[in-house]
Amino acid sequence: GRAAFDIGDQDRLDLTSAREKIGNPPLSVLVDFWLAHHPTGETKTIEAVVEEFLSAPGRRGKKIVQRREATTEGHRKRLISFGEAFGARPAHEIGQRDIEAWLDVNEWHGLNRRHYLATVRALFNHAVRKKYVITNPALEIELPETGTAEPDIMTVGQVEKYMHAIEATCSELLPRETIAFFCGLRPEELSRLDWKNISVENKLITVSGDVAKVQGHRRNVEIPDNLMQWLSPYVHDAGPVWPFASATTLHRKRVEAREKAGVAVPDNAGRHAFASYHLAAHESAPKTAHAMGHADTDLLMKTYRNITASDGRPITKKNGEQYFNIMPKYTGS
Repeated sequence: GRAAFDIGDQDRLDLTSAREKIGNPPLSVLVDFWLAHHPTGETKTIEAVVEEFLSAPGRRGKKIVQRREATTEGHRKRLISFGEAFGARPAHEIGQRDIEAWLDVNEWHGLNRRHYLATVRALFNHAVRKKYVITNPALEIELPETGTAEPDIMTVGQVEKYMHAIEATCSELLPRETIAFFCGLRPEELSRLDWKNISVENKLITVSGDVAKVQGHRRNVEIPDNLMQWLSPYVHDAGPVWPFASATTLHRKRVEAREKAGVAVPDNAGRHAFASYHLAAHESAPKTAHAMGHADTDLLMKTYRNITASDGRPITKKNGEQYFNIMPKYTGS
């Protein structure tokens, strides 16, 4: 009773202002709402939750599992954009509409949209477990169908501009990207690839069991003549081909090269371009499928046979030969 007389003028003004905005609910209802959205009383920004999530072990349902490095890097890459949009905001303030607007603004569709949404769901599942939020706002957003959209294949001219832009702006990135475009290795394989896996004398890249996407599915990939020219100034006896662990660094350096080249570079552009132009140049589905690490030719033929480049023109044997004749501007002489 007496405590009521100790309520100050500012508290009375705040309560009056609040009720003007939301009506006249009991103060206890407002407190309950606040506690529901701040279950521990601790406020965490999205930036802090992302950092903690990427360092936490993986989850399969309630079971803790060892998360593969490639999975963590995939999450990290997709959460760069989410952090840019919401990083400074408290996690409990992010709602379903915020996430849907973020997905729409970035124009992600099909499988790509599905991957981004799945990563955000996993992020907020972590936040729920830590009691930073009471519910996962991404769970009510429907996962899109993967669709059957064809991969976006860069033209020979676009690839050449991109390679030369990397050559001029970022020598650290050049070995990784040229191997992607001219040998077709997967992104996670490139992240694990070591110079000791590359034999200049034999013109082979050995994708060993600890490098391959599926452990034990090792393969040897022939290094084409033009790639030998690109790699020759950078070859080492040992050490990672890509020297940075950060996906943010990879993203930033790619953006710099892409902007200098003035061309669009889709996700996994190197592997998609390699498959298309290698199949066209060699006219051998088994040879291309082996280089890509496929168990058979079914996926290759379904996805890349008779495909067109981003300019709408068909990819022909002549295109394939031109593609594998893209050479560096600077030879080091």
